[in-house]
Amino acid sequence: MLLVFDKVDGTYKMVLSLWAAAAEIPKPALDKDGLAEAVAPGTKIGGLAPTDIRAAYADYLETGGKKKGKALTSTKPIENAKKTYQRSSTEGAVKGMATEKFFAKPPADQSVYALRTADGGVLALLPLAHKQESLLKESYRSSAALVPNDEQSALGATRGALITDTFEGQGLAELTPKAARLTNVDFQHVDAR
Repeated sequence: MLLVFDKVDGTYKMVLSLWAAAAEIPKPALDKDGLAEAVAPGTKIGGLAPTDIRAAYADYLETGGKKKGKALTSTKPIENAKKTYQRSSTEGAVKGMATEKFFAKPPADQSVYALRTADGGVLALLPLAHKQESLLKESYRSSAALVPNDEQSALGATRGALITDTFEGQGLAELTPKAARLTNVDFQHVDAR
């Protein structure tokens, strides 16, 4: 597990935690005091900076990776996002009675953390967020309604033509001069309307 602590209102607090297998975490570069060497999150490594990963990942949910997503190497999280886009584009939601679309959303805390790795790359820990909209197709609106599931109901969604779910999460990425890989993502369903 990776834990990130940052100074918030004068006190150090845990601001990000992400489960990752030891094999997924490259060895960090250490400074003269034996501490991990921080990198400014806006520093480009190859074609991307750690701050660019969020938009590149969101592009897979929004377009299947046709724009900014092209800069990311294929990994399991990227393939899952691509499959989510393909499924939502072809099947929609509620057995085809509704469309399902994804939209990038700024995370509640947009802080990105980056460490130099022993091999000269960068390990980035970043917040992620997106919205998922399920909209009943016009031909069904007079005779049907979207019914929220138990989780959506608990988060505030009600029966209607549109349900918007919000997800917040975090990701782990490795950037080298040759590739940018998002190796781990984790999301929580935080709102439904």
